[in-house]
Amino acid sequence: MTLSARLAVSGKLGGITHYVPPEDFPGIVKGDTMILGADLGHPPFKPDSDAPTVACSIATYNDDCDAYSAQIRLQEGRADVIVNLVDMVTEHLKIFQNQNAGRVLGHILLFRDGISEGQYAAALSQKLLDKNPEMQRVAWWM
Repeated sequence: MTLSARLAVSGKLGGITHYVPPEDFPGIVKGDTMILGADLGHPPFKPDSDAPTVACSIATYNDDCDAYSAQIRLQEGRADVIVNLVDMVTEHLKIFQNQNAGRVLGHILLFRDGISEGQYAAALSQKLLDKNPEMQRVAWWM
């Protein structure tokens, strides 16, 4: 069996195919940091199309930041902002707490693809901090 096939089988069975210690990442506090990524998948442009945009996020939920949960939502086509990001992050936080005996998370490192540097602060404050007091207790890093 080739190495790539073994890695694929190992990953499908819940094995770890690679590992980078959290202490090797600047700003990550082991056991207290969630790494979260979010992106949008737009349908091909067609005039008068009402095809939805797919919003997705993935987040770590364990001390070593090597186990992930995923959230997927459909929203209005061609939208540039993840409309349900607060709901998606809330679900990730619930999974983190369920997997960690109710422990409260202290930090989230958020990667958001498809947003320019000028849009990032506005999108973050509008969608997460201003509309959800629960998110205000979490330290957000850029």
